Amino acid sequence: MLKFKSRLFGNINFVGELFRRGLLVESIILSVFDMLMAVESNDAQLDFVNDNTVEGAVVLMEKIGPMVDSKLATILAKEADKTARPVEIETAQSINKTFERFEEFRTPSSIP
Repeated sequence: MLKFKSRLFGNINFVGELFRRGLLVESIILSVFDMLMAVESNDAQLDFVNDNTVEGAVVLMEKIGPMVDSKLATILAKEADKTARPVEIETAQSINKTFERFEEFRTPSSIP
């Protein structure tokens, strides 16, 4: 189990660093969050969610959170001006789903 956790956090740090350097797009990061926390609530993914994956999602958000937050603010400003593209609106919705999932995990009974 320790080896799994070590690999998981190593990969998460690597992915976070790639995103921070602009080598990964938001859709990849959102996909990683989906895999770690079953954001889309797929039954097969719920079996994979555990303390380690949720902790990994927290570590990833700590690493890239400011970038995600500024991206979301930019999209919301564009949406208010009616200049946001549909793909940006979809990205904002996915980011909000991810934040909602973090909120769900704040209560101990929601972790499978």
